[in-house]
Amino acid sequence: ESQFVNLAPDLLAHVGIDDIRRAAEVALEPKPQPVLDTSHVAPIVASVRDAIVEIADRLAGGAPASFEDLCGRDHNRIEVVVRFLALLELFKAGAVDLDQAQRFGAIRATWTGHASIEDVVSEAEEYTTHEEVAP
Repeated sequence: ESQFVNLAPDLLAHVGIDDIRRAAEVALEPKPQPVLDTSHVAPIVASVRDAIVEIADRLAGGAPASFEDLCGRDHNRIEVVVRFLALLELFKAGAVDLDQAQRFGAIRATWTGHASIEDVVSEAEEYTTHEEVAP
């Protein structure tokens, strides 16, 4: 409001062209890129194709199994994701039937045997779970 305009100090009263130039140089100077050393961290390696073989071997015995049983309790998050992708590859090939009785319920897999494990593995997409970091 006009009545308060003169109460605020003039922030540029003592700023000269050299001050603006120095501020611009600082602002426009390239900043160093941070480097994160991850050489001490072992990459998580999980293979969808290996998971396909493991799940198929387990289900080929005849008894249906829940997704939770196929994953077990000791697998980390990436292994659960890889096993889910493997189960989807088996379903896509017709090697298993999937059933889920209710929304958010347990997923049960049953071996159909309509596709060989070798065919499923050869046709399966391999998803990358880690990237090689260039030094």
